[in-house]
Amino acid sequence: MAFEGRQILNRVAVLPQRVVLALIVINVLVFLFCLAAEVGRAQGWWEVSPAQWLGVPGTFPLPADRLWTPLTYMVTQTDFLHLLFNMLWLWCFGEVLSAAAGNRKMLVIYVGSGLSGALFYVISTAIWSGGGMLVGASASVLGMMTAAAMLSPDKRFHIFPLRNVKLKWIALAGLLLAFLGTGGGGYGPGSAAAHLGGVVFGAGAGYYLRRRASRRVANPRHRESEAPQMAPRFDSRRLSRLGRPTPEDYRRLDALLDKIRLSGFDSLSQVEKNELSFLSRKLNK
Repeated sequence: MAFEGRQILNRVAVLPQRVVLALIVINVLVFLFCLAAEVGRAQGWWEVSPAQWLGVPGTFPLPADRLWTPLTYMVTQTDFLHLLFNMLWLWCFGEVLSAAAGNRKMLVIYVGSGLSGALFYVISTAIWSGGGMLVGASASVLGMMTAAAMLSPDKRFHIFPLRNVKLKWIALAGLLLAFLGTGGGGYGPGSAAAHLGGVVFGAGAGYYLRRRASRRVANPRHRESEAPQMAPRFDSRRLSRLGRPTPEDYRRLDALLDKIRLSGFDSLSQVEKNELSFLSRKLNK
């Protein structure tokens, strides 16, 4: 049964990260478009750089003809190294966050962190001198990094030449690099404000999701005494009598997986392990 429970967790953890891949593809395509447009601009075919229409202008308030830029800037990079490092961080932390919270919530955190970064950037232009332009996925990626570190702080990575580095230390190093100006996105108070905005949203989202998972573990809909006391083996006739999966089955499985993620597989009682095995058979028959 322990093996069955680990099988379920592994299947959830290695689901194809289609949303992460889609975000990376969008960022790369926009970068190539901007690169091609700059070549045309150098040839004198047009005068305006596309990044000027996609990036958030450093003015307060936003011009009426740039109201879409808080959405477009977060997929716009004009420098290859900026793109490379942002996409590496996006792949790394997006995979962790998607496994911990799901693709939909991961996408919400990416967009929400980007919008929060744009808001902080625009506000900073009202405090300090304006000018410049904000582009890049740094705020979104930093928000995802923060949320992932809050949800799975002890997840370990192998980073050459280090081994078994916990996610929380990687995230801390990434945040320090970003705020020191070497993490991409430019320099100055405006860039730091955008980074801060992404981190604030990611921290809020991570706190909310962690509290929600803790409540679901502490107050499951089914009391432990009511969990099915099933044997580890099921024959085909017994499986046929389990009935169709219900929404309650999926919610209960989510609660058990949340407990595993927060406290480890060994934190499950024997009854919960039996229930996990029962649900896995029912939902995958």
